[in-house]
Amino acid sequence: MQRRGMHHFSVLFPAALFALLMLGTTRGNDFDGTIARTRTRTRTRTRKGGGYVDDYDFDATVDDDARFGGGVQGWAAESSERNLYSLSSSTTRQKSRRKSTSSSSFSVLQNARKSDVRLHPYPHVVIENCLPDDVYEELEKFYPKHEDIVQIAKPGRTSIAANTRVDLRASMVLSSKKQIVSKAWEEFIRYHSSREFYEEVIDLFGEEVFTKYHGRLEEKYGLKLREMETEVRLMSRKKNPATVTLDAQIGVNTPVIKGQSRVRGLHVDNAHELYAGLLYFRDKNDPAKGGNLEVFECLLGAGACEEYSEAERWKHRKKIGWDVQFKNSGDFKLVAEVPYEKNQFVMFINSNSSYHAVSPRSASAYPRRLINIAANEYYKKEN
Repeated sequence: MQRRGMHHFSVLFPAALFALLMLGTTRGNDFDGTIARTRTRTRTRTRKGGGYVDDYDFDATVDDDARFGGGVQGWAAESSERNLYSLSSSTTRQKSRRKSTSSSSFSVLQNARKSDVRLHPYPHVVIENCLPDDVYEELEKFYPKHEDIVQIAKPGRTSIAANTRVDLRASMVLSSKKQIVSKAWEEFIRYHSSREFYEEVIDLFGEEVFTKYHGRLEEKYGLKLREMETEVRLMSRKKNPATVTLDAQIGVNTPVIKGQSRVRGLHVDNAHELYAGLLYFRDKNDPAKGGNLEVFECLLGAGACEEYSEAERWKHRKKIGWDVQFKNSGDFKLVAEVPYEKNQFVMFINSNSSYHAVSPRSASAYPRRLINIAANEYYKKEN
C-alpha cells in the first residue's frame, strides 16, 4: 500500500483505517435514515389518548392505480372504536421537517405536503397547528365576536336560534367601505379567496385527483381547473362571471343553550362545490364536548346511498329534520373524526361521495368558531 515508495505502511495504515471508518460512519447514517423512513411507512397507526394517528406516506408506498381505489384503505378504522385524529410526538417531528410550500405566512397549507393527503374514503387532508403560533395568536386575538358577526351578516335580526351557522363572507370583508375586521383578518381572507391559494390547493391534491372528481366540469368548459378563470364569490359585476368563485368566511355556530345539539347531520355539500376547508379557532375556555367533523363512508359504494328528495325533506321536515339527507343511516360507516381544536385544519375534495357531518355539541356559552374556505363553479343562485 506504499505510494511511489514515499510513505511507509506504518504511516498509511492509520490514515486508511480512519478513512474506512469515516466511510462506514457516513453509510451508517444513511442506513439509519432509511430504517427510520421505512418504519414511518410501515407503522400505519399510533394509539394516542383514545384515538389513532395515521403515520404513513402514500407517495412513498402506493402507485397511481392503487391511489385511485385499489386495495388502499387509508386510515379506515380497524375496530368499532372511532378513529380520532390527535397530535402525537411523531406527528410533531414529522411536521418539523416540512418545508413551506406557500409564499404567504397566512396560508393554511404552508405546512402541508402531498404525502399528507388521504384518499380514503375521499380525498382530504388534516393539518394540526397549520398556522405559525404568532399568526394564529394574532388572528385569535381579533376574532370577531359572534354577536358582531350576526349583526353584520344578518342585519335587522334581533335574535337567532342556538347552534346556528352564521358567516362573514369574503365579499363582505373585502368590499365593505369601512373596516369590519382587523388588518390581519382582512389579509387572511384576501389570500384564501385568491387565485394563488386556489392553485396551491390544486398543487397539494394533484391535478389527477381533481380530474377524477371534477372531470365533468373540465369537459363542460374544455379546460383544466387550473386554467379556469377565478374571482371572489358574490363580488362580480361582470356580465359573464368567472367560472370558479372563491370564498373564505369567518364563521360561528352560535352557542348551544342546553343539552346537546347537532348543527349539521350526515350530508354532502352543494354539487357546485369543488373543495371545502375548515379551520378551527376553539376558545381555550370553551368546555363543550363535540363539534367534531365526522367522516363517513357509504357501505353500498361511493355515491350509492339513497337520498331523500327535496320534496320529501320538505314534507317530513318536522319528523326527520331538514338536515337529514339520506334515508338509511345503516348504509354508512363512521370512518374518522377531526376534533374541534385550536389551529386544526381539514380540507376535502367535494363530490357526491364526500359524506360528512358535525358531531353533537354540548351546552356552552362559547360559539363554535370556524373559518370556511371553498371554491365553487359559478351558479346564479349564490347566497
